[in-house]
Amino acid sequence: MIKRAIVLLKIFSSSVIMALAVLLIEYVYYSEFLLPLYVFVGGLVYMLSLRFLNVFDEQDILFLRQVFGTKIKLNVVLR
Repeated sequence: MIKRAIVLLKIFSSSVIMALAVLLIEYVYYSEFLLPLYVFVGGLVYMLSLRFLNVFDEQDILFLRQVFGTKIKLNVVLR
């Protein structure tokens, strides 16, 4: 039960980090045409913060490899 709460806290922290990064980029340079950049940066920041907060365990990595296949290099992001 405590482990789940810690993981949820880490996921929430990653979401806050992502939101702050996207808001900072929008504040510095805002344009309606940069929406794809905001989405890409948000997803990248979110995945990297999940990785650095050690949210993924070995079972999660195996599941992601089954879903995405071996062609995508998940070792860089998840290890």
